[in-house]
Parts: sequence; C-alpha cells; structure tokens
Amino acid sequence: THGVGSHQRSWLSGAHDFHINLIFNAHQILPFAQLAAYTVCTFLEQEIPQAVRLKWPNDVCVGGAKISGCLATVHGHWVTIGVGINYNLEAFKTIDQPATSVRQLLNQNTPFSQTAIFGKIQRFSRLFMSHWLSYSNQPTALSDACSSHWLYLHQNVTIFDEDQQQWLNGLFQAVLPNGGLQLKLDSGHTTTVLNGTHLQLAKD
Repeated sequence: THGVGSHQRSWLSGAHDFHINLIFNAHQILPFAQLAAYTVCTFLEQEIPQAVRLKWPNDVCVGGAKISGCLATVHGHWVTIGVGINYNLEAFKTIDQPATSVRQLLNQNTPFSQTAIFGKIQRFSRLFMSHWLSYSNQPTALSDACSSHWLYLHQNVTIFDEDQQQWLNGLFQAVLPNGGLQLKLDSGHTTTVLNGTHLQLAKD
C-alpha cells in the first residue's frame, strides 16, 4: 500500500517493524480488510496478555490505543491487503491518535530483532491462510467470529463520513457479513454504514 493508511494518512513504522502485503483474487466474496484485522487480533492474543479489540472498520487496538492497521485496495482482478503491526515503534508523538506497540505493552527494553520480526511475519501468514481457507466465501462465519472482538459494540458511537462531511450518532448494534456497521440512530431508525476508507468511528 506504499505506506498509505486509511484517510490517506501515512502508516508510520520503523525499518525493522512488521509490514506485509498479501495479494488475492478480487472475485472472492469476503471483506478482506476485516479478515486481515481479525487475523491480527487473534495473532496478537498469542503475543501479549492484554485484551485485543477490533475497531471498525480496519484497525486493531489494545486499551483503546492503535497497535495495527489493515487496508485492502483493489487493482483490476486483484486485491492487495496491507498489514502493519507496531512491534518496535516508539515515536507516538507524531501520530494523531493514541497508539502503542508490542514492545511497550511487554515492557521490553530491547527492540525485536529483524530475525524475530521475520519469524512473526511467517507465523502471521500461516494464520491468515488458515483463516482464509476457513472463511473464504463464508462472510457470515467471519462476521460471527469477529463479533466478540468489536470495540464499542452495543455502545453509543459517532461515525464521521469525511466524504459527505456528515456525522451519524447511534447505538453500534453489529457488523454485518458485508463489513457494514449496523447503527440504530438516535431517531430510532436503523441504518447500515458501509465500510470505507474515509470513515472514522469514535465512542460518544
């Protein structure tokens, strides 16, 4: 993804941190960014003792601080999934939202070596392929697997659509198999906000 995150922001990471691009046929019926974020979530649960949560649409957080981001971009018949995980990053002052790293969460003084990061990328790739084989063309099963990991689920949230310059407020009810967020508006009506790179979710 050329170091580009959602909202056209830069993804900041060190030279010896965790970055991977995965390429798949775009005809698969699956929300790829959600699959990647779920894989990051289950992968990090094996790495750190803290609870790991998915932040819709494509971030992974620990204690409300971002530790990973995933982005899926379509190029013709192919979709590229970019994944970055903060293992060693410490320069959080340059990031416009709360962020953390595996090294910080483990209170580890020594940075993870390039060899260690490469081993983690290999293990992540195997886990991603296992999830892809399990959930390929089964978005409902993926949605069910993710349901217990969503940050702010069943809480009042605000969604800002940067394209439409529109705010939506309501109760976060669910994430649907197509990756859309089901929101019960303050008016009482229910709407679905489709996944997009120009959406921001925050707790009310």
